Amino acid sequence: MKIKTILFFLIFFSSITSFSQEFKGGFLLGPNATQVTGDKLAGYKKLGFNAGVFTEFVFDDRKSIRAEMYYIQKGSRKNPTEFDYNKYVMSLHYVEVPFIFQYRFYKSFSAQGGLSFAYLFKSKEKDQNGELNVNGRMPYSDFDFSANIGLLYSINDHWKVGGRMSYSFIYIREKPDFQVGLAFHDRRQYNDVAQISFYYAF
Repeated sequence: MKIKTILFFLIFFSSITSFSQEFKGGFLLGPNATQVTGDKLAGYKKLGFNAGVFTEFVFDDRKSIRAEMYYIQKGSRKNPTEFDYNKYVMSLHYVEVPFIFQYRFYKSFSAQGGLSFAYLFKSKEKDQNGELNVNGRMPYSDFDFSANIGLLYSINDHWKVGGRMSYSFIYIREKPDFQVGLAFHDRRQYNDVAQISFYYAF
């Protein structure tokens, strides 16, 4: 099922890029810092990266629409301290497809806004004792739907760099019926991502 879903994403994205010769595309790569609302923790402490491809249709010298597809790591982290030895790491691995509208408002700067959907193909939680047993815990949703806002800077015709914030508008995990120990899960949970990407256009 997971392989079929990822293949669907690939075919869907390929059909977009081949729709018109007016599209241009390239590669993207960058770091991201994430947290999860509903885990009783705070701060963008879970580091990861995003890597994939993009295609862009330019309407005029100011407006364009960008479609991307990339692998991205999300989740949350609690590091132990000298006063609290408890550790917690939530690792979520997605294939994500954002659709972003861009508007160049000043020279090389463009504002971004749009929606994205992502497929969760791997998840893991662990604490100071190792990987947590998922039995009896609420499962993660297979899909994540997020709103995005950001800023893009064009370095030259080929290179661009962008910063983006995204937040789930549909929860990724339901509230548990009860909490066992330090499960760091007491409410509905939502992904919260701060993302930087470097783009190379052909």
